[in-house]
Amino acid sequence: MEKVHDLGTIVPEQLEQLGTKFKFWYDGNKYLFKSGIPGTGENWSEVLASRVCDLLGIPHANYYFAKWKDKEGVICRNFIPADGRLVHGNEMLARYKDDYRTDMKYNQREHTLPAVLSIMRLKKIGHPLDSSFSVLSLEIIDVFLGYVLLDALIANQDRHHQNWGFVITGEKAVHLAPSFDHASGFGSHETDKNRKERLETKDRRYNIEAYAEKARTPFYPRNSVNPFTTLEALSHVSKYAPSGFKFWKNQLEKTSSDDFGVILCNIDDTLMSAPSKDFSSKLFKVNKERILNLKCG
Repeated sequence: MEKVHDLGTIVPEQLEQLGTKFKFWYDGNKYLFKSGIPGTGENWSEVLASRVCDLLGIPHANYYFAKWKDKEGVICRNFIPADGRLVHGNEMLARYKDDYRTDMKYNQREHTLPAVLSIMRLKKIGHPLDSSFSVLSLEIIDVFLGYVLLDALIANQDRHHQNWGFVITGEKAVHLAPSFDHASGFGSHETDKNRKERLETKDRRYNIEAYAEKARTPFYPRNSVNPFTTLEALSHVSKYAPSGFKFWKNQLEKTSSDDFGVILCNIDDTLMSAPSKDFSSKLFKVNKERILNLKCG
């Protein structure tokens, strides 16, 4: 079973200013506690996505359930070396695109996939730290495609330009950061009432398949006012990373509904409601099928 780590009365060492959620670093900045928005499934979404990454072998920040005083949340180990720093996507894009709005997370039409992929092709970008042998065999753009595939699989619509980035080490080496911040996956902001309705409805415009199809990313095509859907983004990246698409698709094909079912069973019902589990299970199945049916490009 998934354990809930009780932080007791630990004193925060440093409040994290980035973002709108309550979070702080502790234990010499080795760990981050983050509290999801009350009334949502943000905490279990982080944990679910983390376990899905384990299944597929995607480099990621590891999240675990936690509580601090009266706040429920998750913790993750700092993936940035003590002498390093995290450079978010907006900072990197601003280096290569004139007048890029770094302060505009949403509806940022300059946050285009072509621009992002051009950065992923830079020769100076290294693999995520502590990558597995199989990931080390991939090009960086192939690794990033794994993150895009994850978004399509879990219906994550929140990979804005501060939810991907690069780790700069003390030696000034640049590495793609692992995938992080998946609190918006699996319909975590839906209510249980809506989840039940989508599961039971015969209306094809409102069922889970329709929900999956409508999921949009913060990535835009060049010169477009409409962002990519999660599946469109994956299809676009696959044009430039066909080997990566084949690799991650094969990783997904090896998973089963039982694998995901075990992950859900390991989460206590007090942490994730039955409708949330049913909805997530069906969404995983639907999106897996959509991805496996997708042709490269």
